[in-house]
Amino acid sequence: MNRKLKLISLVGLTLILVQVSCNSSKSYYKKGDQLKQAGMTEEAVEYFLLAVQKNVNNIEARIALKSEGQNLLDAKLEKFYKLYTAEDYIGATRKYMEAQDYIRLLRPYVKLEMAPYYRDYFEESKKVFLEDRYQKASKLIDESKFESANIYLKEILEIDPAYKDVASLKNYSDVEPLYVDAVGDYEAGRYREAYKLFSRVIKMNENFKEASYYKNESLKKGRLTIAVLDIESEESLNDMSAMINRLILQSGSVKKNPFLVYIDRESTQAVLDEQKLGLSGLLDEKTVAETGKLLGAKMLIRGKILDYKHTSTGLTKRTEKAFHESMQRQYNKEKGYYYNQKSYQKTTYTVYSMERVIECSIELTMISAETGEVVLSHTYPFKEIHNLEYGVYGKDSKNLYPGYYKSTKYNSPEDKVNRSLVDKQKLDRLLNEKDRELRSEEDLQMEIARKVAQNWAWKVRKYEKALE
Repeated sequence: MNRKLKLISLVGLTLILVQVSCNSSKSYYKKGDQLKQAGMTEEAVEYFLLAVQKNVNNIEARIALKSEGQNLLDAKLEKFYKLYTAEDYIGATRKYMEAQDYIRLLRPYVKLEMAPYYRDYFEESKKVFLEDRYQKASKLIDESKFESANIYLKEILEIDPAYKDVASLKNYSDVEPLYVDAVGDYEAGRYREAYKLFSRVIKMNENFKEASYYKNESLKKGRLTIAVLDIESEESLNDMSAMINRLILQSGSVKKNPFLVYIDRESTQAVLDEQKLGLSGLLDEKTVAETGKLLGAKMLIRGKILDYKHTSTGLTKRTEKAFHESMQRQYNKEKGYYYNQKSYQKTTYTVYSMERVIECSIELTMISAETGEVVLSHTYPFKEIHNLEYGVYGKDSKNLYPGYYKSTKYNSPEDKVNRSLVDKQKLDRLLNEKDRELRSEEDLQMEIARKVAQNWAWKVRKYEKALE
């Protein structure tokens, strides 16, 4: 579609939309006029408003909205005046606010008129209304009926947000129930729930009573502090032990949780060195409480590396048979044309392989420093293997296919080229393998330590979550 046609289509679509809008506006106006004739002014005004909203250029609808809207406003103001003269200042204030809302609703389309003396009557009514609401709200707050008090306070704020100390009174009425619940949770030992509620209180009013103090105390008493002791092992595995220790600390600290804190390794070691506590002493459950107290920890994690075995093979190689595909141009004498003929040359490629294996078990235990009870324990059996295998072919392997043949010197019915796509892809991966260096023992130890630490950290978080 060229540009001119696009423009014509766009203009046509716009005209259709305008026509639909106009038709809709007219139908709303007609409906409103019918309601007006039936004496249903309020319903008529609703349809006149819809008509104008659909099409602000509908003059008939705007005139009708102005006329009937004014009639409806006058009726509201008449009710307001009757309430005022009857000294029902509460009802009068509400009716005046209703009239104001009505004026605001129609203001974008028509201007309604209101005699200025109505405002004077409202100001007089408002004073009585606000004081009445204020006194009732204050009494309810004194009775700790905060939900009911808030109903009156909201009414005041809608009319005069600066009235007396209503803003601070509303804040108090919102915050005090939370504060009372938070203190109740704190005194009942539900420190985590208390912490959440005190946090909400402080967010609403940062200086509210003793919320900050109780929040900090809730965190202090509800927090699960954990110290990770040295992982026992043979001296030759000290580096692996240190890896596990370090990664447990790192994995445990990844999730930001104020109630789960790991004591850093330097602090733990400094205290142990200062108190001259040996590893064997730490493993005696009778010293758990003393050690936890010295470290400021509620939980102690200890572990052992068991049954460690490391094996590796040297580089081995084997020769595999294959076929190299090529295209040869042939001439058909009978039909007189050239054609391409695939041919396969018998060849070989070399496969190199190595393997390293680490087998071990790692035992981890978490003990309560307060009771000496084992709260979490798990033994991780591992067999971490790195198989390295790659192929080498002296030529371009793009046209190399796996297969079998009996001899390079003669052909045999048993000779077969394997054209399977799956096997071809497998061969390509082998020959294009970039990893040609066996991973070190330290690399596999690190992999084991990482897996242990991540799973153990998950178990600890699950245990901590259950405390909520």
